Amino acid sequence: MCDMLVEQFLPEMFQELDTLLKDPKQACADVGFCARVGAPRKLVGFVGFLSRL
Repeated sequence: MCDMLVEQFLPEMFQELDTLLKDPKQACADVGFCARVGAPRKLVGFVGFLSRL
């Protein structure tokens, strides 16, 4: 079960982290640690799931 979860979600997680880290100030604002730079982005996928925890 663990292997299946890793195989399914790990590539998506790395892809989303790469996208988020292209604009670290916006990513910081999206998770609520920094002041908003512009309009909030909707976080999707694995990172969106983590932000709702």
